[in-house]
Amino acid sequence: GPKKVKVQLEVDKEVISAENIQYEYVADPIITTVIPNCSLAAGGIRIVVHGTNLHAIQVATVHVDMYNTDVVASSTPGNCEVKPNGDSMICETPALKLKTPTVHAIPIPIVFKLDENIMLNHLNPTEIENAGPASLTYYPDFTVEVWNKGVKQWQYSMVDNETEGSSAFLTIEGKNLTIGTADRKVAVKVFVGGLECEIARHHNSDKVVLCTPPKLTDLQKKHASYQVKNEDKKSSRRRREVVVEKPTTFNVTVKMGNKVVSPGALVYSLPSDASIKSPGNSDIPLPVVLGTVFAIIVMAIVVTLLIFKYRENSQRLSEQSEVTKKKMHDLESQVARECKDAFTELQMMVMNDISPRGELTSLPFLDFSTYAYKVLFPNIEDFQRSTGRFHAAAPNNRTAVVAGLKDFHTLLSSEPFLLHFIHTLEQQPRFNMKDRCNVASLLMVALSDRLDYVTYIMSRLCVDTTA
Repeated sequence: GPKKVKVQLEVDKEVISAENIQYEYVADPIITTVIPNCSLAAGGIRIVVHGTNLHAIQVATVHVDMYNTDVVASSTPGNCEVKPNGDSMICETPALKLKTPTVHAIPIPIVFKLDENIMLNHLNPTEIENAGPASLTYYPDFTVEVWNKGVKQWQYSMVDNETEGSSAFLTIEGKNLTIGTADRKVAVKVFVGGLECEIARHHNSDKVVLCTPPKLTDLQKKHASYQVKNEDKKSSRRRREVVVEKPTTFNVTVKMGNKVVSPGALVYSLPSDASIKSPGNSDIPLPVVLGTVFAIIVMAIVVTLLIFKYRENSQRLSEQSEVTKKKMHDLESQVARECKDAFTELQMMVMNDISPRGELTSLPFLDFSTYAYKVLFPNIEDFQRSTGRFHAAAPNNRTAVVAGLKDFHTLLSSEPFLLHFIHTLEQQPRFNMKDRCNVASLLMVALSDRLDYVTYIMSRLCVDTTA
């Protein structure tokens, strides 16, 4: 904790001390938090730095930690002001220039220089969980879109010869008008003629800011000028006329930190209907008023006709859509019936083909190979005759053929071989759809005892097809 001690001054072996003066020694300051922890490249953003024993500091500045970063080319430190309570201070973020400009926000390490011998570049050094290097997230300098010809009109209303704020907002568009996180945002400030424009609300993006301009009377009080006219110097009483010039055009500036940009000048003007006070007002000619009313009536009629035409077309399209849906439903029903009838007829044909002659009243029982060949190869009339011709062609090589078929069956059980085998066949230009069906049928017969393996191979082929 703090401790008070006496201090002695020694000059040429002479010791000078003051009994009633004591110096208080405290622990070195500690920085705990920095709010907000963001800045523009131009710097000058006011941040609140919390810590302990800050009351013992006389001069404090914040610098870019050039020893721990290699992206900053140069920087200018920011000054700090210690608050009287001693647990916080207000600092301005340092300005910097990056070696390579970027459009993204980047963290930059900073260091606090307290007096002449204390350099702090870590937050909460005594707490393990909350300890960390001190840094600020730097954003590119904000930009503002310049208004057309550097001038923008803003209408205001007058009540009892006093200007009142309009319900419309002044829109400022640009980039990086708002920086920082959701709970620690820093926004630009807008000034009209030196008076602050009250920020109405911020959009979700950082590209638009809406504000309510100050009253015209307040601006004219600030910028009013006096001019003497018709001064009679020969008269003994010296009559003169003083004219007060009240401007209606004021410069607009957008500021954040050290960055100041102007989109142009704001011109206060009365609304278009402000001069229409009575039917006898001669400011707007009667033909113009009548022509405007006639144009509005014509536009209303045209819009009404377009709405009726649109509703009629929509109703007709809806009816056509219902008719089309009904036709599609009937067509689907007809196709389903035809498929059902064709499938029933095919079943009857297959039952007639595989039923033994003369025993139509009993159920047909076939061995697996005969049934499989009948279902998978319906176009082959007599498969046994064809297989018999195959065996008769090589009666002496039956053992070698059987061994080869077993080896081939073993290869079919290998996933990489089977996948490459199928892909190689599909790449052949003469491998048509009929050949695909025959190969698929043969593989199903050969791997009928490993349906789980066949299912996995089919899933892999589907994935390869959709990839």
